Amino acid sequence: MDKKRFKRLLTISALSAFLISIPYKFYSQQSPIHFVNSFRVCAERTDLIPIGDPIPVGCDLIDCCPNCPGPLADIDWKINLLRNKADSVVINFTGLTEEAKKGLKNSGNGKWLSTTRFQLNDDESLIKGFKGSDNIVAHLEYKIHEGAKEDLMKVSPEDVLNQGIKTGSIDVQIRQYQDVHLVAYHRPLIIYGPCGINTNLTFDNNDYINLHNKIGEDKAVVMLDSMSVESCINDRVYQQTGTGNTLTLPNIQPNVDECKSEVAIFSEDNAMYFDDSLNWAMSNNERYDAHLTETLELPVTLWIYDSSLLNTALADIEYANSNLNANKAGIKMVVIIQDVTGNQDALDAVNHVIEETPCYNQPALRRSDYFIKNRLNIYYVYEALPSVGYNCGQYPNITVIGTLAKTDTLAHEMGHAFSLDHVDDEDYDKNRIVDLSPANMMWPGSITRSNFTISQVFRMNINIQSIINTNGIRTGITRECIDKDISKQCPWIAVDVLPD
Repeated sequence: MDKKRFKRLLTISALSAFLISIPYKFYSQQSPIHFVNSFRVCAERTDLIPIGDPIPVGCDLIDCCPNCPGPLADIDWKINLLRNKADSVVINFTGLTEEAKKGLKNSGNGKWLSTTRFQLNDDESLIKGFKGSDNIVAHLEYKIHEGAKEDLMKVSPEDVLNQGIKTGSIDVQIRQYQDVHLVAYHRPLIIYGPCGINTNLTFDNNDYINLHNKIGEDKAVVMLDSMSVESCINDRVYQQTGTGNTLTLPNIQPNVDECKSEVAIFSEDNAMYFDDSLNWAMSNNERYDAHLTETLELPVTLWIYDSSLLNTALADIEYANSNLNANKAGIKMVVIIQDVTGNQDALDAVNHVIEETPCYNQPALRRSDYFIKNRLNIYYVYEALPSVGYNCGQYPNITVIGTLAKTDTLAHEMGHAFSLDHVDDEDYDKNRIVDLSPANMMWPGSITRSNFTISQVFRMNINIQSIINTNGIRTGITRECIDKDISKQCPWIAVDVLPD
């Protein structure tokens, strides 16, 4: 690295450290506190039961003017109801006057019973136009369905404690917004069961992915797009905390129009799993079943132009396959060997992509007997190539490796075959800091390179230009995701799982 570039990177690093030290609220909208509580109610009661703490109408952020400078926006309530065995759920707004109610607009499945009482029905209800200065407080009341009492009384205390959400429950989620900003969130969960159960209930606010047919003993990784309690989640990465067959997520919400809903799962010895049509329910403890498949096999013909290169080539193949698996790429090379030592016709054919500009005359090689269609053809030549090794880019089924190559050269060139570009000096997110380090496999000439990011692995599998797709090895959805793309369809190239 030259001195000028080193000084530039040093200056950028110092500036970055200063920016990181600035208090968070100066450059990012805050998130509200999430009040999530569970309550146990006796099933014998059939009257309206007030439950939980009062819920103030308003903002619980430190800075409750997300639109400032400007007028303070009204408070809008978005209420989701998921219930089992409930007859009535009513919100009683203490402090709401008749005059203030006239300024409210409601939509969805809820309805007003009186000036202060609003009855919820299944799915979503919206109430818009609360004034944060009106000192209105909401109290929730619940009434169990008369006909459900006998069924609930048959449930054992153990089942209520272990399966309360399934036996009888009401789950209410209340989000309060100023304009588009979430400023308060409350979620009471009410579980019904026989009276006399004194053991405290635990509240699990997670969702889960069940990993079927997981082969490796590694910690699987998921890259998720969905709706959270706050906003759209885009390219959020989670990793298993253990090596079993379950991956824990925060509570994921039903999809809405502005949010994508898809999941990509990466693990050793399995192909990348991808589903772009899933939809989560509103309830917690939902379990999504992902049926993983075995690693994709990429057919490779290994052309050996000098017998002395065979052991080196096989060692390079072994290293590349091991590296792809360790990075959870879900792809491995399956090799057949063609030893063409001393074959002048074979040498003439490969020289079409070696002499003058590398790959320039690749059509001549592809017309010869020393190229097999729809396979990756790797040519180990007994020549000290100036570029050490290269892949022919637009024609990714051609890779040439010379005698100056290192053990990781083939793994790097495989990245090109999978549509990846060099990452040195690239700043795709425009923050004046290079996106990836020399530890990345696509950093040319690095002596420390070994890893692909999860985002790069995603591109290897889903990019329409990847050899896995152009050769028909992988079936399913493809996208145009070149390295520089940052969009809802394509994650930033540096998105990755944090190290353990």
